[in-house]
Amino acid sequence: MSHPRFLYDEGMIRLPATAIFIIVLLSCSDHDLDEPDQVEVQSLKLTVPSALGIVPAATDRPTIAHVKIVDLDQDGLLDVIVCDVLGEQVSWIRQFPSNVFEEQAILSGVSGAVHAEAVDMDLDGDLDVLVAVMGLILPSDAHLGQVIILENDGNQQFTKHVIAEGIQRVTDVQADDLDGDGDLDLAVAQFGYTQGQVQWFENIGDWMFTPHQLIDRSGAIHVPIADIDNDGDPDIIVLLSQEWETVYAFVNDGYGNFSQRILHDVTDADFSSSGISVADLDGDGDQDVIWTNGDAFVTVDYRPLPTHGLQWLENRGDLSFVYHRIGQMDGAYSPTIADMDSDGDLDIVTVAEFAFWDQPNTPSLQWWEQGENGSFTSHMLATSPTHLVTCDVGDLDGNGFPDIVAGGMALYPPFDRVTRVVHWMNDGSTNTITTITVSIPQQVEDALADITSSDAGIRGMILHANGLDAREAYIQALEMDPKNPRWPYYLGIIDVSIGDSASALRHFIRSEQLDPTYAPLLTRLGELYVGQGDIELAKEKLRISEIGRAHV
Repeated sequence: MSHPRFLYDEGMIRLPATAIFIIVLLSCSDHDLDEPDQVEVQSLKLTVPSALGIVPAATDRPTIAHVKIVDLDQDGLLDVIVCDVLGEQVSWIRQFPSNVFEEQAILSGVSGAVHAEAVDMDLDGDLDVLVAVMGLILPSDAHLGQVIILENDGNQQFTKHVIAEGIQRVTDVQADDLDGDGDLDLAVAQFGYTQGQVQWFENIGDWMFTPHQLIDRSGAIHVPIADIDNDGDPDIIVLLSQEWETVYAFVNDGYGNFSQRILHDVTDADFSSSGISVADLDGDGDQDVIWTNGDAFVTVDYRPLPTHGLQWLENRGDLSFVYHRIGQMDGAYSPTIADMDSDGDLDIVTVAEFAFWDQPNTPSLQWWEQGENGSFTSHMLATSPTHLVTCDVGDLDGNGFPDIVAGGMALYPPFDRVTRVVHWMNDGSTNTITTITVSIPQQVEDALADITSSDAGIRGMILHANGLDAREAYIQALEMDPKNPRWPYYLGIIDVSIGDSASALRHFIRSEQLDPTYAPLLTRLGELYVGQGDIELAKEKLRISEIGRAHV
């Protein structure tokens, strides 16, 4: 059931008592479902999942934080780099010869390694490994973070360089020439907990770096580097989770001087951002941002939220981005971009960490197939193994089609289908699968049957409170009753729940124009203005609201 907070607000937005009774009755009863609709669609045909590298024992609880497909030894065969938290190591699953994989540690005795990238940091022609170290993956403000570079001697013998230590927990490290001086610098995400920051580390030679702060907020997850404004120099894109739920761009002038821009902010502090990737998703020549929300580290029993899913920010140029919600997925993580079906456009692959794994048909691997006009069709590729937190794609067998590697992090039961590192091979073929669409519960249908066409708003409230799509009903209610402020407010609530802050703001402003005194509406407006960086306007709305938590 979705969050029906608005159903019990005092003041302008209230349901008739009979409507409230119906919603509570339907929400709490064990109602039967109608026979579900079944639709046949074509989906990728993958091999059954098989383990890569070290195979865990049945009693093991793997904690793989990151997998990265890369040809580390540059022999023409793709390998996999693995960050193993409880194993306290970063390892290399080498492919040699073809289709034979063997795992070996390249960094041992490291606590909380959570991200690794292969980059030629010293420009000597081989690939070194950047490692982001949290120290502890569970919430903590302890300064346990490290930035480590493993220097490759050309024969995959690595020398460890600790670039920074005793800093806030590090979740991501990326490399590029950020100041235009010909060597590679670093972008570093320091998640922290209540305190964190994002910095760029200036390479001053001999494995020495000078840090420069970009922002001093907690919750940084990823810091991909891309030319987001198409001016020829690398910029830093930052995803802040926790209470911020914001995507920033730190726009580079080419010399390591950065200006801050908010690309998108979500007013819902429980949006639970879990990762971003940057790619030209729509093929128009600029870089877009693909974004999952699926974290649940702070919820009871690590269970998912109804707002979890996938979205993207379309780059329209001049640092203007348009938000698009793609779809819902419990516990969505690790948005990975590739043309999975070789049809000429980019698709998205996601995995799920926090989901209802006691339900056997819960998706753990999802393919979002791009169609015409930027549309996406969701295909469930696997329900096992479960608890997947990271994935990558690459053509492991050299047949021209991207294969999938994923890593498992088994944080909560059931543990009957967990794994460590797993892969699926893709031969480019498809098969016909049946997609099941669950119908509206019969008791909801019965209640809706009593609603007349003039009561579209009540229909919307019943649908909304029972976790169903109420948008069209609210739009109809607004057309029929354009002076009633509740309908744009409810539409804004829907948009907040899926992260579409720009659309939510438009609806809330319209509602405010109709009734400027409603406190919960003013609180929502204040939260949105905070996200946009308009602090004075936010204060004005929050003070007027006279709600204690808003004042705080």
